Amino acid sequence: FNLEIELPQPGHFAVFNWLPHDSQSVVRVIPANEDPSQATVYLRPNRSKAIKESYSLVASWADSYIGKRKFYDEYLIVVATKKPQRWLSRYSLDDFKALLQQIPVTERRLVKKGYQLTKQ
Repeated sequence: FNLEIELPQPGHFAVFNWLPHDSQSVVRVIPANEDPSQATVYLRPNRSKAIKESYSLVASWADSYIGKRKFYDEYLIVVATKKPQRWLSRYSLDDFKALLQQIPVTERRLVKKGYQLTKQ
């Protein structure tokens, strides 16, 4: 699927994949590097309009999805912040929520989009 990120003002963002059925793990997918010092993408809009970034992502059946179940819900979580963050590549859901609480609400924006994987 395609993901478009648009920021109306300069900012940093990272995209995470939350797998509720896989030990409640939250994994950073954009940027995809392992280095926490490069764990955000910086966007600076020009004067006349917001800036957009587009990404193509592929969702696949997780190894932990076993048994007869035919579908699983997953989520993309986009976190945009005014200041760069040193995101790790993986978190437990509780650790991720605690980290988000440390960023003032006035300095972050969070968007969560759900999708469903279906096994044929």
